[in-house]
Amino acid sequence: MNHILSSAYQREAWISFLQTRFLPNDFKLKKQAINIEFKSKYIRPQAYWIGDCDSLNNLAIIEIAHASENDPRIGVSRDAFRLMAELNLENALFFFVSENSSSYRFSLITLKLELEGTDVKYKFSNPKRFSFYLGENTKTRTPESFLMERGRIRDFADLEDRFSVEVVNKEFYKEIQRMFYSLVGGKISQSGKEYEYHPKLSLPGNPDTQTRQEFGVR
Repeated sequence: MNHILSSAYQREAWISFLQTRFLPNDFKLKKQAINIEFKSKYIRPQAYWIGDCDSLNNLAIIEIAHASENDPRIGVSRDAFRLMAELNLENALFFFVSENSSSYRFSLITLKLELEGTDVKYKFSNPKRFSFYLGENTKTRTPESFLMERGRIRDFADLEDRFSVEVVNKEFYKEIQRMFYSLVGGKISQSGKEYEYHPKLSLPGNPDTQTRQEFGVR
């Protein structure tokens, strides 16, 4: 099913993936249209409520269409926050689907009420931190690792980790480190384990370790 990440958005294919490989077993289909009452610069006046997962802090899964050919992440996310507030939702997975592009965004959005003095205010998640950009001509190696290869979501903390850019970047640099030392040779320690690599890089003469590493960085 990896092709769903690199293809235009397909609702039924994603529903199958959510049911069989991603969300816990209590995921329930809803398949209900949502009329959006407020005016929006970005999103269409009707969304689609795919389903819910109670064990993940009452998570909702919602599809929203927009007409932009680009990726108006911030603007669309603001409208999603407003929709969540109107539906009284705190946690949701959104598919933001462009009607004029083969790309789309899969995002985790959280919306919480907090007390500041005597005022009750919403606290929003950052749309830059919890999102995957998918579809034709997008890079899917990281989404494959976090959405598919790790199996079903265990709990809400696991869900947040799958979408957190800090976790994604940490894994990315771990892989860069492994690739670097497999090229130039050496020992590294990751997650409590030590790995030793014999250098694959062949240079003229008899270069020392520093020379191999400097060339490997380039």
